[in-house]
Amino acid sequence: MKKILILILIFSSCNVTKNLNVIGGSKADAVVEMAYEYSWPNKVSLSWEGAEDKAINTCIEWGYRSAKRFESPKRDCINQGEKGCLSWRVTWQYQCIE
Repeated sequence: MKKILILILIFSSCNVTKNLNVIGGSKADAVVEMAYEYSWPNKVSLSWEGAEDKAINTCIEWGYRSAKRFESPKRDCINQGEKGCLSWRVTWQYQCIE
């Protein structure tokens, strides 16, 4: 019965579109951090629209010319349940370029 409930939850999960938002970074290290959060069992579609502009604008405010996204994100559990993680934060870093 539990397996059937889990399968129903997995197949009935929502597809959610997320946008990246600036959450921090370091002017000295020339790195902008952008992230989104999601919860199980949602499936995430990431909207890249505006993300690069946000990173570039932050870098420009810091005195740099542009920004380039690192290839891989970091995923951290932000809500641990009894049987695993229930919510995650996915963080992308952008390198400011002179």
